[in-house]
Amino acid sequence: MAFIVTCVTYTSTIAPCKLGREVDVEQDFPRLIPVMTVAGLLMFITAIMALWPIWRYLTPVYMLVLFFGYSFSLMFLPSGHLGTLLFYVGSGAAAYISHTMPHDPVW
Repeated sequence: MAFIVTCVTYTSTIAPCKLGREVDVEQDFPRLIPVMTVAGLLMFITAIMALWPIWRYLTPVYMLVLFFGYSFSLMFLPSGHLGTLLFYVGSGAAAYISHTMPHDPVW
């Protein structure tokens, strides 16, 4: 996941500042799309493997629901730098809340 977040951060914030223009990923970074596709599939499979002891056979269903919910929620963000900032703030808040939420240990 760190690799995917790094690629998204670079293409959405650092590369436009470096190049001084809007980045077209298909033209500027043509190999990035297949590489991130493979990384996303590996992340999905390893997340299922990591969560399998908790949800068992429902793990792939839950992961698909979470993936599509997160993906489709991105369309409600504004475009440009404000949307990028809101994306990172929302992702950081979700990660913080998921780690600080009181819960019973599984093991």
